[in-house]
Formats: sequence, C-alpha cells, structure tokens
Amino acid sequence: MIHLLFADSSLELVPENLLGHPAVKKYAKRYNKGKDILLDDSYFHSAMRNMEDRERRGRPDIVHFCLLSALGSPLCQEGKLKVYVHTLHNQLLKFKSVTRLPRNYDRFKGLMEEVLRDGMSKNELIVMEDDIDLKEFFTKINCKTIIGFSVEGEKKRLSEIIFPELLKEDVALIIGAFPRGHFSEDIINILAKKLSIYSNSLDAWIVTSRVLGRIEAVYGLF
Repeated sequence: MIHLLFADSSLELVPENLLGHPAVKKYAKRYNKGKDILLDDSYFHSAMRNMEDRERRGRPDIVHFCLLSALGSPLCQEGKLKVYVHTLHNQLLKFKSVTRLPRNYDRFKGLMEEVLRDGMSKNELIVMEDDIDLKEFFTKINCKTIIGFSVEGEKKRLSEIIFPELLKEDVALIIGAFPRGHFSEDIINILAKKLSIYSNSLDAWIVTSRVLGRIEAVYGLF
C-alpha cells in the first residue's frame, strides 16, 4: 500500500482574532457564512498581513489541486493508495479511497469547513484527528520507509526513487502542500530520505502527478 501525505498543508479556518476584520465580515455576509470560514489569501489578503507564518497560510487551492490529482488517480481507484492531509496546526485528515471531491473550488471549501468544524464529513468519507503524532501514526500503519519530496533533497531520477523492490512493503510518500518555504522540523524528523525529482521548485500537484504516474507504471496499470 502507498500512503501519500500532503504535509504542512495550507488548510485552516479563519482564526477568531480575524473574524472581525472588514474583509472577513464582508465575505461572511456575501456568502452567508458563520464563523467557520476557510482561510483564503485570495479574499483575506489584507486581514492576513500580520499573521505568523503568513507566507505559508491561506492557500487551500493547493490542497484542492493535490487531492484531485491523488484521489482521481488510477492508483487510488485500484485501492492501492491511501491519502492524508496534515495541516500546519497538526491535524490529520484521512480520505477513504472512494472519496470523490467537488471539482468546484467553492464547494470544496465548504466541504473542508465542515470537516475542520465537525471532525468529519457528513458521509464519513473524510475524518480528522487533532494533535497527531506522525511518527507514531506511521509506526501503527507499518510504514518503515518514509520519503519526502523537496527541492532541498538529493537529486534523483524517479526511476531511482520508485522501483519494484520499494513497493513490496508499505511506503509513505510526503509532499508539502504549502505555497512557500520548506518542511517543518516535525516533518523533517520523521523522514528516512529527502529527495528531489527536479532541479527547480515544482508545484505540489505536479510532483503528485509525476510520482503517482511512476508508481502506476511500476504496478503495470498502464
């Protein structure tokens, strides 16, 4: 089984101290929202100006693109892929392989607001855990090999990273789903390897599609 984790993901509700900001109040009124609003830099840029780690937050669109690529892949449809989202606030969202996300971005945001508020989606295809210990989590699911993809990592061809022998046991692959910067120390500390598949930085969903495509080729799905 392949376990794919989107780490340090830019996915969170608007913090309470920003709910009174004019930009947030205007958005809430326009879209008939309560206090559970997904933080989105496209709408709340002015409200987020002085936030801690501001450059890594407010980009749920990255998570949306990554999840569409992963959950819609042949690997997932064949039941060989489990998908997770880890947030900057150390929450873990688990997606059942049959989950079909809304293609529409606004509907996706509504779904994520529901999960972050209630701890699961109404159909229970997505569940969330708070204060997750990722090292313990991967130990429980018997993942001995944890590979992180980062532009800072050792440069290797995908064929050198993903090969038949590797896929004989459960393996965890970690891709950062944030707009700028690098993995947090918590993520770096659990990695067995930190690797790069290209000389320059790539969007997270591009890395996702390339890595999953290579795994599908090894499995002979194409």
